[in-house]
Amino acid sequence: MGRRSAFSFSFSFFANTVLVIDVVFDDIVVDDDVAKVSVVGIGMRSHAGVAQRMFKALASESINIKVITTSEIKVSVLVDSKYLELAVQALHDEFELDIA
Repeated sequence: MGRRSAFSFSFSFFANTVLVIDVVFDDIVVDDDVAKVSVVGIGMRSHAGVAQRMFKALASESINIKVITTSEIKVSVLVDSKYLELAVQALHDEFELDIA
């Protein structure tokens, strides 16, 4: 099996992005029915388990994660766009964002 990579970008950049990617990869699969949901915060550097809590909250709503990307201060996932609002609400509840 060849090299596999995933990219996410605004659909407005689709034509130009495919031109560039097509030079490197033989086969391109496009899924334009996804949404990116992220958990972001500088505190993620010192608080272990943020990604685990995120994945558990999405799983509890039966939301399938298609792609995961991470950095020191951010975890992003791609989910089917029909689950965008449910995913955001699940994460909002999990991280108690409505409690001041």
